[in-house]
Amino acid sequence: MDIQAWRGQKDPGQPAKFHQLLTSALLVDQTDRQDKHRQEIYHWLSAPDYRPKHWNARTEREGDTGSLFLRGVSFLEWKSGAQSFLWLHDKPGAGKTVLCSTVIEELINHSLLSSKCTSIPDGLEKLFSAYADSRRSPAPDELKTILKSIIGSFENVYIVFDALDECPSRPGF
Repeated sequence: MDIQAWRGQKDPGQPAKFHQLLTSALLVDQTDRQDKHRQEIYHWLSAPDYRPKHWNARTEREGDTGSLFLRGVSFLEWKSGAQSFLWLHDKPGAGKTVLCSTVIEELINHSLLSSKCTSIPDGLEKLFSAYADSRRSPAPDELKTILKSIIGSFENVYIVFDALDECPSRPGF
């Protein structure tokens, strides 16, 4: 029905219903565009997918492997935020990857990884706008600045790195 024919109707509630329907449609469209834009930014960041390695390590874990570590003072202090840095080191093949997987599962099981950004942080939006259509990548200092800004917007942040001993040395990191 076109607007002119609709306006001629006698029901006084119809214009309000039409306005409500139109407003709802516009909000849904805006939300869809925001979700699409958020997905474009996530794709642009394109971090390596950690899940296959995590699931592989998880399947290698025997029974309650890591449970002693998870009950230990060092881990509990780190998890509570009292200790901001926890470094696990050992020789290659000692089980650090399996232990990291255990830590990730512990954080997930206690809903410590449930918070997500509900909107794109301004700095990340600007970085995306500056580089998305470019063949250039952001400089490491730009990425570090954005990461610090995003981390600063949360009360608690847990970052679990694995296999650092397998990475080449990078100045400034």
